[in-house]
Amino acid sequence: MMQPIPASAAFHDPGYFVWCGALIKGSDGKYHLFYSRWKVADGFESWVTRSEVAHAIGSSLEGPFVFHDVALPARGKEFWDGMVTHNPTIHRFGKKYYLYYMGNLGNGVVMSTLNWDHRNNQRIGVAVADSPNGPWKRFDTPLVDVSADANAPDALCISNPSITQGPDGRFRLLYKAVGKQKPLPGGGPVVHLMATSDSPT
Repeated sequence: MMQPIPASAAFHDPGYFVWCGALIKGSDGKYHLFYSRWKVADGFESWVTRSEVAHAIGSSLEGPFVFHDVALPARGKEFWDGMVTHNPTIHRFGKKYYLYYMGNLGNGVVMSTLNWDHRNNQRIGVAVADSPNGPWKRFDTPLVDVSADANAPDALCISNPSITQGPDGRFRLLYKAVGKQKPLPGGGPVVHLMATSDSPT
C-alpha cells in the first residue's frame, strides 16, 4: 500500500536536525508544519539542550514547505521551558490553535552524550494563538508537571504530549513519563500515561 513519496514532501532545514513534525491546515488555506530543530554542528544529542520548535508553511499537504519562523524560541532560565522546546503537536479546538510541546531548562552544557540535567527537567506545556502564525501565548507553569509523589510513574520527567478530544467533549492527553524507581540519572521505568481535562489548557 505504500506509494512513492514526492520529493516536495521531504522537508529540510539546512544546518539543522529536523524532528517531531506536526501538520495542520490553517484558516488561511495554507498548511503549517511545526517541528523540532537543533543545529547539526552541536551534535545529535544536543536536542536536549538546544532544540526549538520552528514553523514552516506550504501550499499543499505534500509541500514544498518553507521555513517561516521559530514559534517557541528560548526565553530565559527564569522560565520552566526557557531553554528548550521540543515534541510539538498542533491542534485546533474551537477558534483557537493549541501547540503542545515539551520544554526544559538546565545547566546549558552541550555534550556528545545526553545531558541528564536537561532531560530530567522535561515538562509538558501548551501555547495558544488565534492563528498558526502566532503570536503564541506561553504560560509560566507547565500544563502537566511531574508528580510530587516519588513513587509515582511520572515522578522524574515527562514529555511527548499527544492529545485528542473525546465524544464526551473531554480532552485526553497521552504522554511519556519516567519514574524514580530505577537508579538516577536515567531513572525508570519509562511508561505512557493519560491525563484528562474539561479544557485544552
